Amino acid sequence: SSTREELQASLTRKGYEADISEIFGAAYLTAVYLRSNAQLAAGDKVYVAGAPGMASEIRRHAGLEVLGGGDDNDRIGCSVEEVAMELLDPAVRVVVMGGDAAGFSYYKVSKCVRYLVENAGCQFVLANPDTRFPIASARAADPGREGSVHSYLPAAGAQAACVSACTGRSPVVVGKPSTLAMKLIMAEHGIDPARTAMIGDTLDTDIEFGNASGVSTVLVLTGNTSEEAGVAALQGKRPALIVSSAADLLYVRGAALQ
Repeated sequence: SSTREELQASLTRKGYEADISEIFGAAYLTAVYLRSNAQLAAGDKVYVAGAPGMASEIRRHAGLEVLGGGDDNDRIGCSVEEVAMELLDPAVRVVVMGGDAAGFSYYKVSKCVRYLVENAGCQFVLANPDTRFPIASARAADPGREGSVHSYLPAAGAQAACVSACTGRSPVVVGKPSTLAMKLIMAEHGIDPARTAMIGDTLDTDIEFGNASGVSTVLVLTGNTSEEAGVAALQGKRPALIVSSAADLLYVRGAALQ
């Protein structure tokens, strides 16, 4: 749920050069979706259960008034009665969820549920459906402890699942594997799908996204997925090529991606 500027700064710190126009993060794509596809009217508002970067991108690129987006982070620990009796803004027409590691709470889940149930016609949008991301656990620093040194933390899809379970509604997914992102990127930069590859570490977002978008796909083994899982994947999620890391692509001939 970062802004494009934040993503650019992260890339720069890692030694990659990228122009703002080349960066399409989930928050920016969500703003573009709301501006172009959500059919909102003047005065309509958005409730964001996500990081401040998500709210910032929606304000800047969709021109909408945003509630939440970090402003509710201090409501952790509020009572059920407080959540139930709080007055809702009737102008909220969309609930947007994104990664919210710093502020995910019962309060925010409840607010999302109430808007979707109580505000007639309120839309449910999820920036990216990833349910987890990999980490090196504390055991990696203590070889004497039993258990795996590899673990996971919940991502936006896991957080949104709480709201779906309560409301019975599935969100519109804007980020991978939705093809909206690829259509926007190709339209803005005139990219030829036949000369394009999607590189990622997750079968049901990165690889499914590339396959659905009609580009070649490369699975890297530096994150969520093992080589065995990549080889055994069903057609829609099966990569054209599996490599240990993106650096290996320096030695890959184009025919290997066909």
